[in-house]
Amino acid sequence: MTFPVASVPAKSYPVQAPYVLHQVVATPGISMFAISTPTIYTVPAGYTAVITGVILQCTSAVGVGTPATAGVGIAAGESDIFAPVSLTGFLAAGDVWSFFLTGKARTAPAGSAVKLGIDVAATGTSQVVTARVIAFLF
Repeated sequence: MTFPVASVPAKSYPVQAPYVLHQVVATPGISMFAISTPTIYTVPAGYTAVITGVILQCTSAVGVGTPATAGVGIAAGESDIFAPVSLTGFLAAGDVWSFFLTGKARTAPAGSAVKLGIDVAATGTSQVVTARVIAFLF
């Protein structure tokens, strides 16, 4: 199944049910070909978040030779939620990479900017992803 998300702007989902695990935002159009720290979610006022997962969905890729290395976090270095890893095998449109929480979690207070830290850029021609953040808000 293909989802036409590459042309859709970042969408935040309303906080309707705290204490429920759900996708809170989808942020399309992230290039994996540049070292960067794009914000993929901002925790809403009045809530604390536990980011339980981030799913990267490759929406387009041309000639990716070496995958990027990336992590997720709110502190400088963007690695305090999910440590950076080489996205081995994440090379083609339709590929999916998942970061999921195991063990102790870091909470993100209201107003925190959760960022995807692209520490090593992919090589080749181009690769664009959508980042889908899954969180528990309380």
